[in-house]
Amino acid sequence: MKVEAFTRPVAVEVTAARYLKALEDGAQPGEAAGQAGAALIRDWAEARLRAREEAAGRDVTG
Repeated sequence: MKVEAFTRPVAVEVTAARYLKALEDGAQPGEAAGQAGAALIRDWAEARLRAREEAAGRDVTG
């Protein structure tokens, strides 16, 4: 499920928008790509943590 969420067109559009925003803010292309990629990784990590917390909550409550 997570992989599907991060490979949908909207996820690609968000990453592209972050890249373009970084370019507009004066970043070099490589730096802009790094910023967009790092943001994607942070989003993925936060989603994993939320999923773990939800799974742990289900284990406790039954």
